Amino acid sequence: MVQKQELLSTISKKIEKIAVESKAFEKSLEQNSPKGRNFKEDEEYLEANTENVLLKPFVEIFGYNTQSLTDPNRAVAQHKVNSRRVDLALFKNGQLSIVIECKGFNFNLNNKNYINQLSEYFNNIKPSPKFGILTNGLQYKFYASFDDSNRLDDNICFEFDIRTDSNNMEKLDRLYNILHEVDEETAKQAKTYSRTREFIEEDILNNPTDLFIRKGILETAKESSINLHEGKIITAKDTENLKPIVKKIFEDIIKERVQQGLIQAVNSNNPQPTEQEARNKIEFTELEHQALLIIKAIASELEDFDINRISPDDCQGHCNIILDGQARNKKICVLQFNNPNKLSISISNTPQALNSPSDIYKHKEEIKELIRSFI
Repeated sequence: MVQKQELLSTISKKIEKIAVESKAFEKSLEQNSPKGRNFKEDEEYLEANTENVLLKPFVEIFGYNTQSLTDPNRAVAQHKVNSRRVDLALFKNGQLSIVIECKGFNFNLNNKNYINQLSEYFNNIKPSPKFGILTNGLQYKFYASFDDSNRLDDNICFEFDIRTDSNNMEKLDRLYNILHEVDEETAKQAKTYSRTREFIEEDILNNPTDLFIRKGILETAKESSINLHEGKIITAKDTENLKPIVKKIFEDIIKERVQQGLIQAVNSNNPQPTEQEARNKIEFTELEHQALLIIKAIASELEDFDINRISPDDCQGHCNIILDGQARNKKICVLQFNNPNKLSISISNTPQALNSPSDIYKHKEEIKELIRSFI
């Protein structure tokens, strides 16, 4: 297990490096792309450069040799399939296992024609490869055939983005199992996870269906001797009445967990004060402390910003939240929390009433914009 974690950590760093290089690559395309070509020429130019600069280094991370035509684990560019050529064919133990269709840098991969093109390659290879991949150098969409038809399923079984997923160890583990081990079981599980999550988000969290409300909540609760409906039987009106309540409960749970996670993350970077520090800040209340943590959590969304630059400046009757210790020139906001039943926050001299410290999240864009103006 330790060895696998170390391996994934190494892979993570290599993918991060490619993600960084992709930014320089994007700039070079803008500066060096020849002018006056038609769309076909431009597309071919982008695809070739994306393949060489981003795709090949990516597959090399997983043990595929891009410089050999004889290595049993090799990546062959422009591999011929009947009358067509696959952009990159990955061989595992001498067997063609994965075909990759590479589009131009950052192209939108949702184009149905791209998927059809990948399917055409996949379906004309015998025996069929294990996977087909559609990529633009940044995103990698994995497709497979899990039945006996040997035809590529249009539904994605796994997706990876080098810009956002390089530190996601769970995704890296799946990526390694699929790309290096060519493990179909991992891909099946990834596909089941993806489709189940999509169903839960769309049909339960975002828009709970009548069937879910009735069967999943009302009838299940009734079986546990908890009646969430009026009368002896569950009616359509009971279902309709409960739907907005359930939707709000889901939203509140998600919001509270996000808030809790952010506060815990901030707390981990802010050790508890010493007794002397506590005595020095005796007027700094628990509610003000919660507000400070929330403001730091909001500031953590700013790129390359050190949240420890934010501190409280407690005064008689109010508390300033300031940047770099400068209460006069870099005041982020003023907390009026002396009366727990009448809380307010002033941002840019504009007071706003709060029901609780968590309401500060409603003003996070104003807070972030003000901090940006100071840095």
